Amino acid sequence: MSIRSKSVKIGEREIKATWTREMAEDLSSFHSFDFEKEMEELLEEQLRQTTEYIAAKKREQREKKLKRIYGEK
Repeated sequence: MSIRSKSVKIGEREIKATWTREMAEDLSSFHSFDFEKEMEELLEEQLRQTTEYIAAKKREQREKKLKRIYGEK
């Protein structure tokens, strides 16, 4: 077994998910998988990560602006 890592650059993007009722029913019946619940959890996590990313970018921009105004400390 080997473990590899790779850097990933994250950018802003829209979050969208679509599925059909038939697909959810198939997953549920064949794999005992609650597709809607899993999708909701995944979308909630994506939304949380996106919100945190945007907040971090805004903080970074504010800090840069303050450094330009008041200089480095």
